[in-house]
Amino acid sequence: SCQLKLIIPDKIPDKSVPPLLLISLLENAFKHGISYMQESFIDIELSFAPDNLQLVIKNSKNNGNPKETESGIGIGNTRKRLDLLYKDKYILDIIDRGNVFITHLTIPV
Repeated sequence: SCQLKLIIPDKIPDKSVPPLLLISLLENAFKHGISYMQESFIDIELSFAPDNLQLVIKNSKNNGNPKETESGIGIGNTRKRLDLLYKDKYILDIIDRGNVFITHLTIPV
């Protein structure tokens, strides 16, 4: 089974985010985080500061295909898109803690 936790602010500011920017990050959480053989989880937290948006995704690490742990096309394309949109004004950290992936994105809004 998979436990899904979503934390979003009660009030979301009227800010614009480029279409589909977050999709590959969310997709990876589901791709690498869900296991039919063991307990798994995905925690998604979205928050806003006055001048930025933060997305933190924590997910269990599915120990399936070892090749799947390598950085894929989706994350590479997301990094390229972030570079084009924000230059050096964003932070994208993807941390592998052995049994948990943590993705932390901060973008200006």
